[in-house]
Amino acid sequence: MCGVIGLSYADPKKDVAGELVEGSILLQHRGQDACGFAVQGAVGRSGVAKGRGLVMDFVQSESRSINNLRGSEGIGHVRYPTNDNHADSQIQPIIMDGYHRTSLSHNGHLTNPQQLKAELRGDGLEPGDNAGDTELMYLVLISALGVGRESEASPSQILSAILEVYRRCQGSFACICMIPSFGVVAFRDPYGIKPLVFGERSLGSSGSDFAIASESVVLQKLGFEHFQDLKPGQMVLIPSSWRGNHQPHFHQVVAPQSYAPDIFEYVYLARADSVIDGISVYDSRRQMGEALARAVKSKLGPAVKAIDCVIPVPDGGYIGALESARALGKPVSLGFVRNQHSCRTFIMPNQEQRLRGVRRKLSTVNAEFQGRNVLIIDDSIVRGTTSREIVAMARKAGARKVYLASLSPAIRFKHIYGIDLADEEKLVAHKRTDEEVCANLGADGLVYLPLPELVDACQRSTVGEGPLGFEVGLFSGNYVTETYPVSPAKSGSERQNSLPWFHDTAEFGGLHRAACHALRGTRIV
Repeated sequence: MCGVIGLSYADPKKDVAGELVEGSILLQHRGQDACGFAVQGAVGRSGVAKGRGLVMDFVQSESRSINNLRGSEGIGHVRYPTNDNHADSQIQPIIMDGYHRTSLSHNGHLTNPQQLKAELRGDGLEPGDNAGDTELMYLVLISALGVGRESEASPSQILSAILEVYRRCQGSFACICMIPSFGVVAFRDPYGIKPLVFGERSLGSSGSDFAIASESVVLQKLGFEHFQDLKPGQMVLIPSSWRGNHQPHFHQVVAPQSYAPDIFEYVYLARADSVIDGISVYDSRRQMGEALARAVKSKLGPAVKAIDCVIPVPDGGYIGALESARALGKPVSLGFVRNQHSCRTFIMPNQEQRLRGVRRKLSTVNAEFQGRNVLIIDDSIVRGTTSREIVAMARKAGARKVYLASLSPAIRFKHIYGIDLADEEKLVAHKRTDEEVCANLGADGLVYLPLPELVDACQRSTVGEGPLGFEVGLFSGNYVTETYPVSPAKSGSERQNSLPWFHDTAEFGGLHRAACHALRGTRIV
């Protein structure tokens, strides 16, 4: 889970750095480990700044680097590492020194990294043993671009290079790259697993600014309108304003294999004020809460009458818990207080930090628990760290009985598309019945939202043309990429004819071989 943003201004004299930072702060919930920015402008201007920590902390500590970011287009990234590789070289945007200044920001997770490493080495490239997904995608992209320092990539070469990424990279990805010879390019995996939304900010007779980001709330807060989700297998190309023709061009690179966004975006990951793939995150969580109330009545039976209040776990459980309480006819008590300066605990790198994080993040208002039967509602239960601790906190605060309810189904399987929830054996529900999980957490009762009810809640919250289904592998064990091959949307000649402003400058295959040779010995900066 990461956050990506890209901006392209109509005025080549304006700098995007300020809004790149602002947009990245709005995406901070998607990654707290590291952040980075890359910008470029006319006459070869370019710059990069990236480092560890929260966006505001990094900007304050590296203000000089940020102030030196000059250019009218740029990309940004906030990182949540999806494996144990926390190396600084993996902080995005990825840029390779010694070749050219193409940069790449990526949200997602590849399922074939070892295959890619072997293929790239066969091409004469040298990915490190610890190369992350983004570095591998980057090597595929820039080797396919076939461009040296003095050459320029034509739009048709860019299209061919992006097609090569689709052909070789398997898994989930929502990417924004910046190519010095062209501008900003964004593309989305053929299953639509990771979100990517495009927006426009009209400047009247002066043209329009354009933006792409992981969530619509970023574009909305920055004053963009006319939102459009990139479809599975689709890309958008935005030429640099100083080159003329500063208009977005959308193209279906490969045929959509499905339209199945990760349903965990709606459960937990996304901000409540975002709309992703035509689905209001806020409304979907309200619908989850209403459905959970039905599940509570069914599972707990007569015990529901004895429940004195519903207590949400802040902040993720608020929206659904309020709707559950309304449907159950129970009052809401704000028995937990959240430290507003705490970080999301499930994305902390180890169990000790997560447990310490829960204790620092939450405290109890004892009067809301004393002598009462409470129903505590959270958005999800992953490792059980938070749930086990809040049950213990509720009992210590004087609760008589503690029932626990989750606004999502039991997470029994690993998430393979970029969210490092845990290895399966560390998931509290893995190979356990609901009753065994309940005992493990120390609760008097446990209720999960059934998977069909979760899917229905999201589908009922569509505000436009929505997806056909969802990626639900962490709940069901069935992953959307396992059965669908990727195929081109059109033949090469048809692709070029569909984009008449594309003009080839050289034969692609020869440039690819030359680029592979040129890339040897380069390094990521």
